[in-house]
Amino acid sequence: MTNDDVPIGRRVARWRVRRSMTQQMLADRLRRSKSWVDKIERGARTLDRYSVIQELAHVLRVDPEVLLGQP
Repeated sequence: MTNDDVPIGRRVARWRVRRSMTQQMLADRLRRSKSWVDKIERGARTLDRYSVIQELAHVLRVDPEVLLGQP
């Protein structure tokens, strides 16, 4: 499975764990609920706004393209 094939939620979860963050910690930094983070990571909620992807990338300290699976 290439990085392009990995759903964005799974990439968010991987980077969150790499940054030693819990779902609650990520949610707090984003000013969102833990449930929202859980839904994103499970793919139950889509990330369809680039501004939200940018915010996630900023908190996770990665480029937005990394979360989008782009080289």
